[in-house]
Amino acid sequence: MRTKLQSLRNPYIFYLNYSLEQTGKSYNLFPLTVEPTHASINEYRIDSDNRNGIVKSISHIIDGPVQYKCIQIDSSVGYLLGTTMRIYSSIYTHERSGTKMLNIIHCHLNDKDEEVSIETVHMKVVRKSEQEKPIDDKAYEPYMEFKNDMMGKPLKYKIMVRDLVVQKILYNTGNSV
Repeated sequence: MRTKLQSLRNPYIFYLNYSLEQTGKSYNLFPLTVEPTHASINEYRIDSDNRNGIVKSISHIIDGPVQYKCIQIDSSVGYLLGTTMRIYSSIYTHERSGTKMLNIIHCHLNDKDEEVSIETVHMKVVRKSEQEKPIDDKAYEPYMEFKNDMMGKPLKYKIMVRDLVVQKILYNTGNSV
């Protein structure tokens, strides 16, 4: 069964989360996770520029070059291989106004850090006709900036909510979102 978060990914693009380790003047690239999750990293060749620490191309050993998106994970941000987030919520209805809102009761996640900052963002629907349309990645661009929380700690997760549904979870990798 696919989760809502997985279904937002393009199934025709190979996603690679990786970290870099600098050794002298060059970088070593370490793959952390790939999507689709059924893909074996051993079936792909990752061509990287070790001097600049970037991925130049990814190809399948039989099918050849593939479309890909790479996300560099900063080793200090607490990312755990295969990490998941489980959210428990309910719908709250205000007695007088009848206004409904998503009430997040509990979040369970795996992260190496003892304290993790999470923000819930309720996205606005501009027009009534947009409610039925799927949300594209451009809609998340205004929320990509991760500031420090009220305690001065870096914000790590943003739970994006629209129409009483968690649409996406943004993760601050330290280098990108």
